[in-house]
Amino acid sequence: MTSTTWKQGYAVKRSEHMELLHELTQCAEGEMLEFELYSPHNLSLSYIAAVRSKGKTRRLTVAPQYELHPPMFRDPASASAVAAGSGRALRSSESNPSSLAELSISTSRTEETAVTSNASISQAPKASNNNFRKPDFITFVTRQDNTRRVVMIHEVKPFPRILDVRDEPGDISAQYNEAFDAADKQVLDLAKYAFETFDQDFFFITTIVGMRFVTRRYDRKITPKLRQDGDDDYEDKDDPEIKKIRKKYPQFYTTCSTMHDILNNPNFLRDDFRDFAKVDYSDDYKTWYTKAINMTEAPKYICPPY
Repeated sequence: MTSTTWKQGYAVKRSEHMELLHELTQCAEGEMLEFELYSPHNLSLSYIAAVRSKGKTRRLTVAPQYELHPPMFRDPASASAVAAGSGRALRSSESNPSSLAELSISTSRTEETAVTSNASISQAPKASNNNFRKPDFITFVTRQDNTRRVVMIHEVKPFPRILDVRDEPGDISAQYNEAFDAADKQVLDLAKYAFETFDQDFFFITTIVGMRFVTRRYDRKITPKLRQDGDDDYEDKDDPEIKKIRKKYPQFYTTCSTMHDILNNPNFLRDDFRDFAKVDYSDDYKTWYTKAINMTEAPKYICPPY
């Protein structure tokens, strides 16, 4: 299956899905505040998870506000319990590809998740309210053997919808680029916390601004590590290894897409738009999502069962 051709029946359900997605985007006011974008993107990500799931052989689930809480920042008793394997499995709703009406949109997050970490539990400092992060959404893949991995982390940012729906919108790329640039530090911060929370060598993180996106891949070997005091601004500029990495990867990511539209129709956000049968997710969006799935499912990257 190619990255731009998804399962049979997708086009039939897609028009219904797009009509509902359009309604949710219209609920957002002209400024399109961040929290107003959670509903449409929750629907979008859950629908895509349903389309790309393969029954029991590949189950994709979406977890909103999943807490990245490294063991090093938990109190010793809690960290020891998690390391011993007493963490609970993810409670997200499972996507159901049978119909859009039955699509289960995940509304819960894990309380504790068993993880593997090189952090020394005996040296874990007292837990702090600031020593965790909550990305807006995480897409997980669970296979038939109960191995589970993070496919993609999604961070949503606002953008004034009025700029996208003017009769003569002109070039608004500069405003979009500024919004993406403003999120850079937060996205790198999420990567740092993700590496300390999950035993995974890389993460794809997608920044969503309005209805556009940029996807980056972060690798453990070149991402700055968190200090145990939780100082996410930390970067030892005198460290030769950091200097070497910084020279080759100035922003610490190994791969980065250009800015793309999530949907293939630029008029989708207009109030009077009704041609839902011809709307689809853009080829770029499908390609990066598929790339993340394929790399995550490669045998060498599969982690032990939880």
